[in-house]
Amino acid sequence: MAEEQLSQNRDDKAGFIFFVILILLLLQNGNSFNSYFELFNQQVNKVNGIFKALSATAQGLQGAVEAPQKVMKELDI
Repeated sequence: MAEEQLSQNRDDKAGFIFFVILILLLLQNGNSFNSYFELFNQQVNKVNGIFKALSATAQGLQGAVEAPQKVMKELDI
């Protein structure tokens, strides 16, 4: 329950920050907006890549922990 509330608060803050950034960018001229948005998009893609790598690492570690347990279970150890 507390984790859900923290997650919701984080999402609300992130949404507000994104909204403010978009408003500020819209106040600039169109070319500046496009270049800033492209830069922002590149940074978001980098962060997504990091999260994907962390997720793959976590899944790999989970598999490394579960594999010996499966072998031991099959061998009745």
